[in-house]
Amino acid sequence: MNQELIAMTEKWKGLERKTVKQREKAENFYETKLMKLIEEEFIANNIDKVYEKVEYLIMSVGTSYEPLVLDIQLLQPRRILFLYTEKTECTLNKIVKYCQLDAMRYSKREVNETDPLDIYREIKSAYLKWSRPDKLYIDFTGGTKSMSAAAAMAGAVINVQLIYIGTTQYLTDFRKPEPGTESLYYISNPVEIFGDLEIEKAFALFDKYNYSGARKKLKKLKESVPTPDIRQQLSFVYNLALAYEHWDALEFPQAYETMHALTKELDRDFRLNRNFLMMDFLPTLKKQEAILKQLDELSGILKEKRNMDVLKERDYIVPLMFTMYINAEIRRK
Repeated sequence: MNQELIAMTEKWKGLERKTVKQREKAENFYETKLMKLIEEEFIANNIDKVYEKVEYLIMSVGTSYEPLVLDIQLLQPRRILFLYTEKTECTLNKIVKYCQLDAMRYSKREVNETDPLDIYREIKSAYLKWSRPDKLYIDFTGGTKSMSAAAAMAGAVINVQLIYIGTTQYLTDFRKPEPGTESLYYISNPVEIFGDLEIEKAFALFDKYNYSGARKKLKKLKESVPTPDIRQQLSFVYNLALAYEHWDALEFPQAYETMHALTKELDRDFRLNRNFLMMDFLPTLKKQEAILKQLDELSGILKEKRNMDVLKERDYIVPLMFTMYINAEIRRK
């Protein structure tokens, strides 16, 4: 740790705090003598944790400006949205002044500190206004417990990176972290823990022939589940749900194209990953692909209004007949 920071910290700790004036003097010392040193130490200790350029940052503002300042100075986001209350507007002004934020770089929204819906609305509004960006972070360090919880929950729903600034050495008597011990923490999306439950829900929809519902759930899961092998297997099931969704809607060209892509992927991975989900269904899926190929050809014939050719050709009428039969059975069930 920087020796000057250590020396200044000891001096700050030794200041008298018996009167209001003395406490104000100690606070002023912290802001003018310590804060810049803390920022430099924080950036040096945490710069390696920053793995991408942060485009957008949403922050809930509480009564302490320091952790939010550290986050901004480390991440250097292009755009910031501050969620503050009537009581914390002064904190927001301190942050803007310290970081020398240009008016074009940030926006602010006053929220009700006890009403989570306010937070949800503002985060949703910003998310949509910014065109659903991938590199959006939400820092829920500041604000009331209600504000922080609401910000974190909103971030989990839209699946963006959640962060906070914390410490393992909090000085209770001084109501601040030990200077220089502040650290950036990444919070994983709950889907990483509860993803298996969501997978079960997707499979349940699949079993009920709700291919559209299963496909929508699997689309999110195959991008967010952290384990690469599971993501790959979910991608297989996603493509099958999509193929069946097209087939169920009598969209034969799209169904054939999707099924063909799926069997090609399964063929590719079969040798190294024979235990992967759906590998044992590969022979059946290839038979379905052949049927869909016939139905794909049938679509072209129907477009040419050669309907009698369909009725005369066993390769077309049998797949079509059983497709209609299965569709009726699905709806009956």
